[in-house]
Amino acid sequence: MVILLKIIQTGCYGMKIFSSQALFFKVFTCEKFFIFIIRAIFSVVFSLIITKFFYTDATFAYCTGLCIFFLAMAYVFDFLRKKKTDSQL
Repeated sequence: MVILLKIIQTGCYGMKIFSSQALFFKVFTCEKFFIFIIRAIFSVVFSLIITKFFYTDATFAYCTGLCIFFLAMAYVFDFLRKKKTDSQL
């Protein structure tokens, strides 16, 4: 949580954060963070739309599960797309 607040405060321009407990540097880039946020927002929106259209009596757990599924599938398809383009080069 503290790391997330530091990223938001500084504008997350590839800053390095030192963790004294784990003794390693971790680099956060804006691009990866904002791609995650955009994918999360789209997965929430599409899961709400799909549950309201096809299953009106859906519970919060069902909608959350569908949202997590959409987010995971976005990363799976991104991995497959990158793997396909890397093997062609």
